[in-house]
Amino acid sequence: MFSKTSAALKGEVSGHKNLRVAVAQEKASKDHVKGLMESDMDAHELYSYWADDHGDEGIASVAKSLLVLEKEWHQCQGMLVTALRNKKEFTNRLLAAEKNVSDLHKAFVKAEKNEQHAEKELEKARGKDPSKTTKAEAKFSDAQRQKEEAEQAYANARDKELKECRRDLRKAWLEYYRIKARVYEEGAAAARECAEIAELLPEDVDEGFNDTLKKESEQIADETRAKLEKMRHEDEMHISITPQHVHQQA
Repeated sequence: MFSKTSAALKGEVSGHKNLRVAVAQEKASKDHVKGLMESDMDAHELYSYWADDHGDEGIASVAKSLLVLEKEWHQCQGMLVTALRNKKEFTNRLLAAEKNVSDLHKAFVKAEKNEQHAEKELEKARGKDPSKTTKAEAKFSDAQRQKEEAEQAYANARDKELKECRRDLRKAWLEYYRIKARVYEEGAAAARECAEIAELLPEDVDEGFNDTLKKESEQIADETRAKLEKMRHEDEMHISITPQHVHQQA
C-alpha cells in the first residue's frame, strides 16, 4: 500500500523550499481529510436512512460496511494524530540537541583558546621566578584538562546524541507519512464503495434522493482520486518532504 509514497520519502532533495512545500501540503491535506470525513459521514447517514425506510437488507448490509469503513477512517485519524505528535516531539529533541552541540562547541573553542593563552604564559614564565613558573605550569595543566573535557563532551554530543536524535526523527517522519498514506487509501476505498453503491441503487428511490446520493459519492471519489493522483505525481518527481537536517549524515 505504501510503496509509491514511501519511495518519495527516500528522495534526498533538501532545502528550506521543500520544507515550506511540505508544510503547505500538510495543511492542504488536513483540509482535504476534514472535507472527506464530513462528506463520508453525510453519505453514510443517507444510505442508512434509505435502507431503514425501505427495509432493503442489501442496502442495510452496505450501510453497515460503510460504518466499518468510517470506524477504520477514524482509527487512522487517531494514529495520524499520534504520529504527528511524535514527529513534533522528535523535532523538538533534535533542535535541542543541535543547540546543545552548538553550545558545547563554543565551550570547546573557548577552552582551546584558554589553553593556548596558558601555554604562552608558561613560556614567558620559564627561566624566571620558579614560583611563577610553577603557577604557570599548574594553570596550563588545568587548561589542558578543561580543553580535553570540553572536547570530549562536544564529541559525544555530536557523534552520539545528535545522531540518535536524527535517526529517531527520521523514523517519526516516515511513520507519519506511512499512516498518512494509509488514511488516503482508506478514503479511496470508502469513495469507491460509495460510488459503486450509488450506481446500484434502484431507480424507484424517492425523487431527488438518488441524485443526492450520487452527488455525495462522486464528490468523495473525485476529491480523493485527485489527491492520490497529486501524491503519485510528486512521487514520480521525487519531491522530498523531509527537512534537510533529517537527511544529514551523522
